[in-house]
Amino acid sequence: LDLSGLASYELFLRGTLDKIGAYPDFFHIGAYKTAPNQYTEKTFTPAHREMSESLNRDFFEQLIQGVAEGRKKTPDEIRALADAEVAARLASLEEERFRLRFRSGTEALEQPLRLRSIRRDIARLKTVQRERQLAAGR
Repeated sequence: LDLSGLASYELFLRGTLDKIGAYPDFFHIGAYKTAPNQYTEKTFTPAHREMSESLNRDFFEQLIQGVAEGRKKTPDEIRALADAEVAARLASLEEERFRLRFRSGTEALEQPLRLRSIRRDIARLKTVQRERQLAAGR
């Protein structure tokens, strides 16, 4: 079961619009009405981030529920499998990082950018683990 989580990506165009001299003219109704934010902001507002994270959590819970129903298991069993998968993948990446760092000290690596990619993947997985720990503590 490869179920480490969900991610969403937001595109903010305000910086680009500033560079070309265009000014977005939108009427903003409320903090959680975020459709114009991609044109009026350069990054997330606190309300926009909260809403986006909440949607991702809800989608992940729906995914867990669907997998649980399909496999005739409880959602808690599926969450445990997903957590175990994250931990196993993290251990594998840390082992690979160790081997690459050891080799880089003695010889040139065939793929020198692989070490950077591994560090980023480790950071992402640790973030997923921390978010799940925080969510479990609520």
